[in-house]
Amino acid sequence: MPASTPDPLHARSSQVLDVVLLPPPSLAARTVRESRSLATRMRRAGNPSHFLLDGPDPDGGPGTCAPHVSIFMFAAVVADLPAVLRALREVAGAAAPVAAVGSEYAHNPHGAPELYFERSPAWFDLQRRVVAAFEPLRRGRQREVDPAGTSLARVLDEHGAAGAASRRQLLTYGYDEITDDTDDRFRPHITLAWPQRAEPAVELASLPAASTAHGMFDQLAVHGMSAWGTCTAPYGAVPLTGPRGAPPLSRRSPRRNGNPGQAGEPGPPRRASYRRLMPPGRSPAPGREPRGSRPSPALTGSPPRCPA
Repeated sequence: MPASTPDPLHARSSQVLDVVLLPPPSLAARTVRESRSLATRMRRAGNPSHFLLDGPDPDGGPGTCAPHVSIFMFAAVVADLPAVLRALREVAGAAAPVAAVGSEYAHNPHGAPELYFERSPAWFDLQRRVVAAFEPLRRGRQREVDPAGTSLARVLDEHGAAGAASRRQLLTYGYDEITDDTDDRFRPHITLAWPQRAEPAVELASLPAASTAHGMFDQLAVHGMSAWGTCTAPYGAVPLTGPRGAPPLSRRSPRRNGNPGQAGEPGPPRRASYRRLMPPGRSPAPGREPRGSRPSPALTGSPPRCPA
């Protein structure tokens, strides 16, 4: 299995991992060009981006920001890595490649420009397979914050109807952008940049038609995450080789860790689900707290620590 990350055994605490689909080379190159173009305009408008696709790790590490579609994010420790890579191989051997077609460019609630893809049964089936394989590996651990710095403990403490779906999914899966029997929250997309402020939002009308962004996603990967939802530490990537047209998994996803909580009504997701971590083998920059780099003790108790 190809991997170019630093030795994960150098990690000192839990890591936030992202199970992702990697775009084919032509689509990856397009998103890199668009990221650079948008970032240039954002900088000229006085609201620069925190990262560029294929640019340096915003946390200052050795990796680069890989274009990707997030499928499932979870907190893990070093001892979990062999099981994580086994799950990666098993899912990739059972799931078929996903044909993707762009649907629109839009901003998330933090003003970040994103390329969204048409939703299809293939996306949902892949996510169900990924959740079934990877969710048990988190063993109830929660990430601390989203990339904007919002505390997940605060999200879980809220009791309004608007956040009910997010809370239920965080309690059930540790991730709140899942389409399951209760809520429809998975919107596959590639984040192209992330502004320092939500306003002014960069103009998107000059980008090419989203429908011309298409390709076959056939690489499933696990990455370690850095700030602003970036994937900068690849642990492994495996081609999807499952039979096309195979019977999909049941829409019901596993609920093994946590109380399902109160069900919320289906609707557009709250975009507060990207998490960040310190990449393997590196300490945070001086004076900077590594948001999302470990489970919250308030939510999970004292988690096992990785060896130094």
